[in-house]
Amino acid sequence: MKYWISHWAAIRQLELIRFPEGFTVHPDFLKTMEIKELQTAFGEIWNMFCGIYEDIKNFPEVYNLPLYEIEKYRFYDSHERRAREEIYIPLQFLYHLIAAGKLNKDTLEVKSKDLPALNTGKRYRVIFEKLKEFGFVIENEPMLTDAQMTISYPDNANCLIVLKMMADKVVLADKLEKADRKRRRPNIYDFLQCHYRLLEEAMDTISFGRGIETVADTFHSETERQFVAEFHKALKQSGYEEKLCGGWEGPAMDYGEKKGNSLFRISSHETKLILYLRIRNANPCFTYLEQCPDKVKEIFKHNDKGCSNRTNGTCNKAVVYEFEGEEYWRCGCCNPAFYFEKPDIRDIHHYLKLVELGGIKN
Repeated sequence: MKYWISHWAAIRQLELIRFPEGFTVHPDFLKTMEIKELQTAFGEIWNMFCGIYEDIKNFPEVYNLPLYEIEKYRFYDSHERRAREEIYIPLQFLYHLIAAGKLNKDTLEVKSKDLPALNTGKRYRVIFEKLKEFGFVIENEPMLTDAQMTISYPDNANCLIVLKMMADKVVLADKLEKADRKRRRPNIYDFLQCHYRLLEEAMDTISFGRGIETVADTFHSETERQFVAEFHKALKQSGYEEKLCGGWEGPAMDYGEKKGNSLFRISSHETKLILYLRIRNANPCFTYLEQCPDKVKEIFKHNDKGCSNRTNGTCNKAVVYEFEGEEYWRCGCCNPAFYFEKPDIRDIHHYLKLVELGGIKN
């Protein structure tokens, strides 16, 4: 990929929440259609969102989004950060458009004054045209006229109704959860990820997005989701406390002792599972490793390239050790130093034991 905006479009496309066939729907959302009709409409909306991200990925120039080249700007550079933030603009615009409208049978009526999201410079014209390409019919676009705008979706009118219900639920949740905001990320992300759980609970309820399901829902693999459920259960039974965290690459859950550092981290990195173990001293683990399968031993046989702290000589969180005649250096500045990209549910007891043995730093 040439541009950071294309890179982040691909990631956001991956982060659209995969929905189970025949997911449940709360009666609040079934007043105008049958459950099968709603599920069909939701699937079409999901495909639309996927198509929008695909279009941005392939044709970023059209959307008036920042075109910063990957070869010129490194990760975490201010230009790259702007790209990862602004990738949401087209679907944020759609959200505000739908949320501001009033449903009249199978059309949505929107007034220009109710659209704060139109503060996007020239982009709003492009986005309107793109929405038309994806099936919306829009009459009397605001800012071009003061008249009321009318939106319809002729291919399946239920899609517009379901979008409106999803957007209204997010608006209501924002009003109800202001005091609880620190416990979960902003509710708009549930809309941007086309999250089916919005429709599983009552209109005035969003109970998800605070627990381990926040991480597990991003995975595409049922095997990964099963591992997360079992490992979370094992950690809770062992008395560890959890804390939701993560970044632009995806959500994560930290587990540790009260007021202590994270000892385990279940992370969704671009929708792929990574399990981190905070082993501060590798030496006490070596005897136990003799009874472990090779895939567990393997994580002790990797070197990290290092970080800026290592380069300037100020790193104090690295784990340095010798194993089977080789010396290794593992960075522990940002994440726990040891990690599995494909953890195995059968090895959970090994992961717990290794952190217990390696928990005390030299």
